[in-house]
Amino acid sequence: MAALILNLNACGLNIMAVGTPRHSGLVMAGGAASMLNVIGNNVEVTEALVEAAESKLGKSLERYEPLLTSATIHMKVEPRGGGLHDEKHKGLEAHVAELTAVCKDKHTIKLEAECPDMYASLDELSDKFSRSMRKYKERKMDKGRGEGHAEAAAILADAALGVDEEEQDVPAM
Repeated sequence: MAALILNLNACGLNIMAVGTPRHSGLVMAGGAASMLNVIGNNVEVTEALVEAAESKLGKSLERYEPLLTSATIHMKVEPRGGGLHDEKHKGLEAHVAELTAVCKDKHTIKLEAECPDMYASLDELSDKFSRSMRKYKERKMDKGRGEGHAEAAAILADAALGVDEEEQDVPAM
């Protein structure tokens, strides 16, 4: 086991913490993916996993970048087995990918995907993230529209159908 040693020499203080690190983290660089932080727990975060996370979530992160301040993916492997006497499910593992995205208005979006494979978890997480960000953006836009927008939309719809106001007022004989 690798030991984490922290040595601070500020004001003559020597602080030493020994233990195993809980996670290994990689921060990706470049474009919208620079706000993405990838953390692993009970799984080694390899370059392949980081590239997969960037490719799966990169398009959504670029599209909704003006709304977001940061995004963190927490990858972990959890044992999924039965109890003491459940031999059928012994040794099964679940690969869990959790995403926490913080928006500029301090709204937090938390998503989780669980599959037998980490790449499949990232793929499912990408779909969930796209849907939730689209919902969030539409909800945010609807709050600013008000009643005037509905009236304008009705007028534009009538104009597209070719219905005039004078034709509606004339009674049929």
